[in-house]
Amino acid sequence: MVQPLVLAVPEAASCPATIQFKITVSITNGNPLPFNVTTPLFRSFQQVNWLHRRLSQTFTDLAIPPLPDPPNANHVEDQDYVEQKRMQVHRFLAKVGRRTELVSDKDVRYFLSSDMSHTDAVDPRKSPVLGFLNIITPNYERGLKIYRPSETVKDNDQDEFQRRQTYILTLESHFINMFDHLKTVVKQREILGDDLSVLGDSATEALSGGYVLGAGVKIDNTERHRVLDTRVQMFGRVMDEMSFVMQRQVSLGEMKRVRWWGLVNVELVDKGVARSKGGWIEICKSDEAEGLGKGEIYYLGDVFQEYKGMTDSIKGVMNLRTERLGDCVNVIKQRNRKRDKTDRLKLKMAQNSADVLTAITEEEQATESVTAVQEAFTAAQQSVARELSWFEEERSRDLSKALRDYVQVTVRYERQKLETLQRALRRMREVEVGPDAHPRLLENPPKRTSSLPIGDAGPWPDEEQGDSEATSVRSAPEVMLASVFAVSPFTRLETEVGGWGARGREAEVYSIEPLGVGLG
Repeated sequence: MVQPLVLAVPEAASCPATIQFKITVSITNGNPLPFNVTTPLFRSFQQVNWLHRRLSQTFTDLAIPPLPDPPNANHVEDQDYVEQKRMQVHRFLAKVGRRTELVSDKDVRYFLSSDMSHTDAVDPRKSPVLGFLNIITPNYERGLKIYRPSETVKDNDQDEFQRRQTYILTLESHFINMFDHLKTVVKQREILGDDLSVLGDSATEALSGGYVLGAGVKIDNTERHRVLDTRVQMFGRVMDEMSFVMQRQVSLGEMKRVRWWGLVNVELVDKGVARSKGGWIEICKSDEAEGLGKGEIYYLGDVFQEYKGMTDSIKGVMNLRTERLGDCVNVIKQRNRKRDKTDRLKLKMAQNSADVLTAITEEEQATESVTAVQEAFTAAQQSVARELSWFEEERSRDLSKALRDYVQVTVRYERQKLETLQRALRRMREVEVGPDAHPRLLENPPKRTSSLPIGDAGPWPDEEQGDSEATSVRSAPEVMLASVFAVSPFTRLETEVGGWGARGREAEVYSIEPLGVGLG
């Protein structure tokens, strides 16, 4: 009995004009691999594309998982692009390995065997004429075929079948809309990150001490502005860090979670740059290993795209059932005509005449043809039910995982933003006016009984009580947010260089002359 295979793509590397994938093969119950199947093996995208094309031609009654677009030769040097293609090919091969019908195919066995070299050219380019003909496909072949039988066919519930067709079309539309909305979210987040950075710059320029109008009638006005200057610098810096979080959330390159399928990279573990957690290996000691980055598109958006493409395979299986139904109706009509002819001849001639015997033979052959096409239609109808069930099972598994990963990534980034804003608020409240008329941080700031609410952390702190505990001068907004990363790049630069622009420097001492005209 053929067993499912666990096919995984833990690594990928760019090559001239293509991408090479490292594929591992295993069996869940620990049984030995099938004959002539090797692991690991290396295959190019063209070879994976060859496998997909062969499966599509061989299994017309199965919903073959879609293959991603071929790599763009201009982007194969981009590590983010290579990582995206690796995950796409991984999901394709994982679906192939879970289906015993596909695993037992000779093309799959050849693809996984040592007989195929990673340099084999199995995807020759088609001639321009044939390629052109493949592009021009009639519209009715791209969608679902609608057919109303004029004859009664056994086991044909056409109303139920059309409801399934409507369901697939609606689901396809939903996948397209969700992907478009997800791209809009990513774009708007990038714009928000830029706007936050501009907001910090504008606040620093507009509220700095250079815009003080004069001491006025209050003798401590200069000190108040120095405190305001310090807090504005904190605000500007935290806006930069918030923008940095936004940009990291849009771009890939922070945490790369790789499914090792029982294999452990000992070299990484020995070096202390990887840790195992629930079957996952988390690369955690590099600038490119602190988040999922474009996980929204790579882990969620691509899944939407793949299942939109999988609906095309489901349409093909449904169209095959419609074709079998049409063949069945045509053969039934021919059988009925043969039967009517035989009945007419029986009324005119003797039962043992040559014409009557010939008509009876033709009727029997037509009846046998009806039985054959009826069996083919029943098999096609069973294929539709089987593929829809498989589609729903795969959709439930993959989308549940994709949504869970997306929520985890989003929560982690939002938590970073909240911690950044809370830390900035805490530091702003610790600023006081020292005896040397320079703003400084309290050496032993009073502990607050509460802070910004997080989940069920409780109500907001009393505003007057919080102000009296935190600072002796009330000159800047107290309800500002902020936080920094565990290792903030701005903190690092401030330590190495001695400051981050105008915001990292200590507040300058301003000499402010009183205005020539008193303020009354």
